[in-house]
Amino acid sequence: MIKWIAIGSIIAFFVGVGLLAKNQAYSPIEKKRSWLESEMAGTVQEELNIALEQPNYKEAAQKIISKAGLWQPLVSPPERKKAAPDLQKMLADVKLTTQRVGRPPTTKVKIITKASRNGMWISVGSIVNDCRVKQITDAGIVFSVVQDGVEYTHTLRF
Repeated sequence: MIKWIAIGSIIAFFVGVGLLAKNQAYSPIEKKRSWLESEMAGTVQEELNIALEQPNYKEAAQKIISKAGLWQPLVSPPERKKAAPDLQKMLADVKLTTQRVGRPPTTKVKIITKASRNGMWISVGSIVNDCRVKQITDAGIVFSVVQDGVEYTHTLRF
């Protein structure tokens, strides 16, 4: 077994040496280089004279500064949306009582606020602390505020 490995290694060595010798003798890069040199021999080389002048930086800066539209943003920044109203905070001083008159949808309910210590009667459509009464149910009162076309609601339970 070891004998076959040694023979295989010797064969691989000689194959590698043969490939290296072949690449040295028949180099494709040398063929391309000689072809390119023969092609270049028939061309006439022209001299290119480029006189570099010092640019006028002050004039260029003045041109840039004079363009007012250049300093405007390409896209306007997005408009910030107003924060949603905090209905719980707006209705914090509202206390519901158990006094109710009528049946839905004409139900009236008595509430107590800081502004009216003795209480006041409200129905659907009434405004309490900038919140409109949207609905009065057996479970509670639904208040709503419309801001930028979006309606926000909050329910106070009995």
